[in-house]
Amino acid sequence: MPSWTGWSPRSRSARLSRELLARVNVGPAIEPVTEELRRRAVPQQRALVDAIADGDPDAAGAVAREHFTITRDALRRAVDRVG
Repeated sequence: MPSWTGWSPRSRSARLSRELLARVNVGPAIEPVTEELRRRAVPQQRALVDAIADGDPDAAGAVAREHFTITRDALRRAVDRVG
């Protein structure tokens, strides 16, 4: 992940992500994310942070619902691959 995203492999969110992935994956803890998904996710994550910082819970909720469809869809594809 590029450093400009603010993500670090040592960050709390990275640790939590690894823990969750280890619990849900069948095999190695590899997040089912493609570059296309990253291109969708990063702007949504920024919009979510902006909505929260602006104190706009309706906007934050709308962005969060849309953003989590990425995870839902990726997990569904992963489960379909496993069979």
